[in-house]
Amino acid sequence: LAVLALAAAAAFIRREARTRHPLIPVRLLRSRPLALGLAGAACGYLALFGPLVLIPQVLASGPGGAARTGLLLSALPVGFGLAALLGDLLLPKTWNDRRRGLAGALLTCAVMGASVVVPVNQATVVPQLALVGLGLGIFVPANNTAIMRGTADSSASLVGGLVSMARGIGTAFGISLMALAWHLGSHSYQAGNLGYSGSEQARPVFAELAVVAATAAAIARASRARPREPAERPREGSPSGADH
Repeated sequence: LAVLALAAAAAFIRREARTRHPLIPVRLLRSRPLALGLAGAACGYLALFGPLVLIPQVLASGPGGAARTGLLLSALPVGFGLAALLGDLLLPKTWNDRRRGLAGALLTCAVMGASVVVPVNQATVVPQLALVGLGLGIFVPANNTAIMRGTADSSASLVGGLVSMARGIGTAFGISLMALAWHLGSHSYQAGNLGYSGSEQARPVFAELAVVAATAAAIARASRARPREPAERPREGSPSGADH
């Protein structure tokens, strides 16, 4: 399946580079700010959905069952929503999208890194997830806004679709890579340590999430969106701006 996916991706890129009406124009992806922004979006959503797969495995042996675990997980989307709604009140008014994205990614990286050391259990998981949601709720809107502000008006809808594609890729990798890392970690811990806990097993996975968040922070620091290009005016004699 991996070989088939790589072959299909190579064929798709080759087709897109040659056709007159590509679904994803290669010329847009050659823009450094856009490419960095899309990579940042994928990292952000990977870090967002990764804990939603990881935490239920960590707390599987705790009291309360699935219902309690689900309630504890709600701390992450609650933190994300509050940050997205109240970010203007939490951050200085003079900060641009680049600084906001950097601050949110650094907060996420710090919490993921701390989770490698601080045990994740029923008592600590709510503040940990809430802070992760807060950081990502600052980073993701700032990153997406920076992408759209650096996009020409004529390409806005296409770039919006690319952002949605990056979100889907990040979500898919957040689910699949975290499940794979947990599965591999369970085998290694069972082979070397009979008295391991879920929190200990999750440490390498949280380290991976910290690296992803650090990558998002580096992207936010390196990205500088170009000013939006003005929309072209219709030529004289053109029936309408839409046709032009």
